[in-house]
Amino acid sequence: MELNALARYVYKLNVKKGFYSDVAELRSTVTTDRRGIIGILDQLQFGQRIALIHSELSEALEAHRVGKYFELDDIFKEDIMELEGEEFNSRFREFVKDTIEDEIVDAFIRILDLCGAGDIDLEFHVNAKLKYNKNR
Repeated sequence: MELNALARYVYKLNVKKGFYSDVAELRSTVTTDRRGIIGILDQLQFGQRIALIHSELSEALEAHRVGKYFELDDIFKEDIMELEGEEFNSRFREFVKDTIEDEIVDAFIRILDLCGAGDIDLEFHVNAKLKYNKNR
């Protein structure tokens, strides 16, 4: 899945989970210019969302400090992904939860959500930044 589609998916999933109960109303009242989008983000407590991203990265740092890595081989990764429901959740909690990888992905998901909520074109900005960095 491309980055922008993934960001929209994560955002829509979080809307369904109730994290954005007032977003539909906000989106219907703003224009499509960038100031309108920024206004939405301000309404959604932009700083709080950045702090939550930071907290996930701090949790990754703590997992690194105590040596909590995901240490299963690729075969087991495939096996766990074949599981469903509580059986999957149980294995996830046992082998994946609170590892460095899990916490980094939590931060990534929060970033995707923020970009989906703010209609930020991740693909353009990632590619533009990589090109800029390459040319420096």
